[in-house]
Amino acid sequence: MLQEVVPDHYRGRVFAIDLGFSSLALAVSTLLWSLALEIKIAPVWLALAGAAVWLIFGLGWGAWTRRMSLQPEPETA
Repeated sequence: MLQEVVPDHYRGRVFAIDLGFSSLALAVSTLLWSLALEIKIAPVWLALAGAAVWLIFGLGWGAWTRRMSLQPEPETA
């Protein structure tokens, strides 16, 4: 879907930024997980917290995108 809305001359930059943010999120989550384990938080609580974050994100994303149409806008000439 992103490829359809990003102009060709910006596509590489947009995907580089997307991959950069994805890598940053992975690194930060790994750091936070290891710090939490270091202070002796049980892994089951970390897993539950992670599941709660994803559930909240998924519900929010679903509510936000429900109002958006997935049909392409009509082209104007």
